[in-house]
Parts: sequence; C-alpha cells; structure tokens
Amino acid sequence: MKPFGKDEMEVLNTQARPSDLRDYLFDLAYYVLSEDVRLNEGETIGFSEEQKLPIIRSESAVMDGMTLKIGYPEDYSSH
Repeated sequence: MKPFGKDEMEVLNTQARPSDLRDYLFDLAYYVLSEDVRLNEGETIGFSEEQKLPIIRSESAVMDGMTLKIGYPEDYSSH
C-alpha cells in the first residue's frame, strides 16, 4: 500500500481460511484505494452498519515499520 501513499495493513490471530483472508484484504485495499480513504488508529471499519472492526496502528508482525492491524469478522466467509 505504500506505493499508493497508504499504510500497510495486517490481520493477526485469525483462523480464517487463506482464501477468505486474501479476499478480505483485497476488499479492504480496494475500498481504501478506490475511495481514497485514510484509516486511523482507534477508528473502526465494517462492511455493514452493525459491523465495527477495530483499527490499531503498531509495529508490524512481519516487516519493518508500522502497520494498521485490522480486525477480522468471524462471518466473513459467508460475505
């Protein structure tokens, strides 16, 4: 996401199937890029009015630097 001037995103500690996680991250990236939004720590994001997934900014679990950790909805596979 850095080439687009956006924060990198990670989803941690999920038992999601790899294909569901890939689709979820694609949907998040598509939303951020197509709507030119900035996700901020302490806010929430969701794919419905009721869904409120936390956004936390901290050191990356897999690379150098800070990333946004986005919550994973348990019901995403039925999305």
